[in-house]
Amino acid sequence: PPDATLFRGLDDAARQALLAAASRRSFVSGAILARQGEPAAALHLLIEGWAKIVQVGPDGRQMTLRFKGPGALVGSTAAFQRIPYPASALAVTDGAALAWPAAQLHELMERHPKLATNALAALGERLDHLMARLRAR
Repeated sequence: PPDATLFRGLDDAARQALLAAASRRSFVSGAILARQGEPAAALHLLIEGWAKIVQVGPDGRQMTLRFKGPGALVGSTAAFQRIPYPASALAVTDGAALAWPAAQLHELMERHPKLATNALAALGERLDHLMARLRAR
């Protein structure tokens, strides 16, 4: 996934380390990739298929926040900040993702600072998207 934010500008050593640390996970429509409130176990990079990001509010109502497809990160807010998943990610099609255990991801960022910079860029892109949605209301 050369165009994925996480991989932008990485040198060959960092790219190879990141790919070597990933496991490929296939999923079927309806699978839960991340569950709201659970500890961030992994960061997923969708390489095939689509996921719906949903959040359940204090009143119990479910709100769809976004749909994500190939090249998108799932679980990044939680994995990068070491917090519980703030929303759930549900597969809406069959697909596959590269997955990194959250703890291993932090070790990789310490060894490859460009990866940490890319993580910040990914969160910035998410913030920009959310602000645009708020303005559109």
